[in-house]
Amino acid sequence: MSTNKENPVIEAVVDFRFSSDLTTKQCEEFQGRLSQHLGEGSKPDPIVITKVAFEPEVDPTPSTKTIGYTLKGSAPETATQLRTNAFSFHMLAPYKNWETFTTIAREHFGVLFETKPLITRVAVRFINKLDASGIQEGGPARYIRLSPANPFGEIATLSSFVTQLDLQLAGDFNARITVALPDEQEPSLPRQIILDADVFQEYTTPITSAEAWDATLPKMRIVKNMIFQTTLTQEAFDGSVR
Repeated sequence: MSTNKENPVIEAVVDFRFSSDLTTKQCEEFQGRLSQHLGEGSKPDPIVITKVAFEPEVDPTPSTKTIGYTLKGSAPETATQLRTNAFSFHMLAPYKNWETFTTIAREHFGVLFETKPLITRVAVRFINKLDASGIQEGGPARYIRLSPANPFGEIATLSSFVTQLDLQLAGDFNARITVALPDEQEPSLPRQIILDADVFQEYTTPITSAEAWDATLPKMRIVKNMIFQTTLTQEAFDGSVR
């Protein structure tokens, strides 16, 4: 199968859930250590959730709580997020390759944790943007094998759609595959299809982070590639991605 003229990945994510929660103070301390290691002068941004009371007439003031910190990096553009119950690493476009992505993610994880936490959930997520400028002529099936059909043919124009599959795969892997054609925002620009592949595995007995990096993630890479190869048509791979 050939390769896109431009890499279609607009965001790649690796996510670990911990067997034991951190404190907010630990999240701030660990992210400060990573900020110093990267030496980019950036400071971690707090991740804040807002809670609204069920009886606003009793207590109308929403309460807020910091649950972690995000540290953004550049060249490549990244975001390393440490929450009280999880670590995640995000790489934005331009995405280069799996080796670069996981090497930087593992480096950041290693700096954050002197004592590595046990892991109960491992996930990878890849969000892709694909050219679909000819979708009105051939329909969604021209680009995506998981797509709805337009039952009205030429008398109706397809404006948008969202299709989602939740799958249980061999090897205790799960996958959520979402395909979407967003509403047309700018008529002068070509239409684009979003392919969002989220692969994850949960563990009743926690695993070490070394097992997550060295054993689970390489298998997830295979599953992720299989999803792309079975979901995209040849034309989707051959078309230029904007």
